[in-house]
Amino acid sequence: MERRVRGRRAVVPALAPALLAVAGLTVSPVLTPSTAAAAGAGVRADTETDGTVVASANTQQVRFVVTAQPRSGAQNEPPEASVDVAAFERRGGEWASVGRQSLDETWFWEVVTGPQAVCRLSLSEHPEPRLTLSLRYSPSLGCAEPTPFAVVDGELVRE
Repeated sequence: MERRVRGRRAVVPALAPALLAVAGLTVSPVLTPSTAAAAGAGVRADTETDGTVVASANTQQVRFVVTAQPRSGAQNEPPEASVDVAAFERRGGEWASVGRQSLDETWFWEVVTGPQAVCRLSLSEHPEPRLTLSLRYSPSLGCAEPTPFAVVDGELVRE
């Protein structure tokens, strides 16, 4: 399947959404405030987070939400952002927070909240729920090294 993204050709495997659904996994694309509102998307109230949702991924039992918060940078410099990963576990039919971890880097706001912010977002469940995340520094600098997160004994940890 071929799609046009901002005038560019992007090849998208036609079976990817179906395969994810069969595996019980869902992955949300990068959402800017305008695309989230237009799509009616966003984080449900029971997994509310502060900031702009960059991406989210969940299974039946665990949900990871990546958010960006604006930071004030130096005058005449591009706006900056800090990025957090929050995790939630389903307990008694509701989502309960199991922690939040901040990425160490400082990001460019326009890049990290843009449509190509996520370089890699992978989710697995075994042996424990795990998210691997890589974000784009900028078009010229490329992507950050993947950072793994896991929910271990009911707590979000960076591996």
